[in-house]
Order: sequence, then structure tokens, then C-alpha cells
Amino acid sequence: VLYAFWSPDGKRIALFDSRGSIYVVPAGGGDAVQLTTGPDARWFYWSPDGTMIAFVRPREGADSLVQVVSSTGGEAKTVCSMVQGTLRVVPPDDVLWSLDSQALIMIRDANLVSVSIADGSTRLLVNMSDLDKDEASVFRMSADGTALAFLRSNTEREPDQIFLLDMKSGKTSPLVPVDGNL
Repeated sequence: VLYAFWSPDGKRIALFDSRGSIYVVPAGGGDAVQLTTGPDARWFYWSPDGTMIAFVRPREGADSLVQVVSSTGGEAKTVCSMVQGTLRVVPPDDVLWSLDSQALIMIRDANLVSVSIADGSTRLLVNMSDLDKDEASVFRMSADGTALAFLRSNTEREPDQIFLLDMKSGKTSPLVPVDGNL
């Protein structure tokens, strides 16, 4: 086992093995259910309602896939592909589910987007060029799902900055520059 994550309700644990397969096992012990077969499922994330797990499946010589699978087993469904430089999932602990478990939040063309689990459609959340910034990076959702904080990275010498996105209104506001002197 390379790593493991608790389900949102604390009743199950998802495990990732060295072959790139994902399993779910009851927290109190019992038989493991294999959700994916390798090779190379990577970086998995429980949906807030615990019914699905999203993961990335790299493919040699082709675009990687973002897929979801029921946390009780079944066929994995492709949500979207990841084209290097145009669609990427930021570091493994930074993929976010919407609180209703209907979409994944990720970065596309340096902007924050929401991708529907149902049909793969994309909704722009933050256009970084509107903020005169280079790209969004690390981001976190508030516990109640009303706000998304994200780090703006800039290739110029000015400090990175933390912004807050109001999920209801779509309004973005700066919070604090990150210059090592908070």
C-alpha cells in the first residue's frame, strides 16, 4: 500500500497499491473491494458524499484521463482528459470535489474551472487574465462550500497572492500577498 484515505463518513478506507490499483476496505476490517485494475491509477479523491472516487490515469504517449468510479465498485467513467499545458490536475492533494459531489474543480489553461461528473462540461470559475495574473495554483474550499481560496502565481518579481472566490456570486477578491512575511 502506497497511501490510504478515509471515506468522508469514516467507515471505509481507500487504498492505493504499488501496481496502481485502488481498493476500498471497511474501517472495521473485512474484505477489500478492488475499484480499479492497474496499471497506473494515480491520485485518488473521495467525493464528499462518499459515493465516488475520482482518480487520474496517465497513458503513455497520450493524454491522461480523469475518471470516477463508484466507491462500491463498477466500471470507471472518464470525466475528461488532461492535456499537458491545457488541462492539469494540480498536486495530488489539491483536486477538489464540489460539495454536492457533482463536479471536480481543477485548472485548465491556468484558470480555475469546474468539470461536471455527469457530462464533462466545463464551467469557468476564475479567469486569471481578468486578475492580471499568470495562473492559479494551490486551492482549498471552505468547509461550508461558499468560498474557494486560491494562490495566484506570477512569473514576474511581484509576490504571489491569495485570492478568495465567492462560489455563489463568482466575485473574486484579493486577501494577502505571499512574500514570506505574513
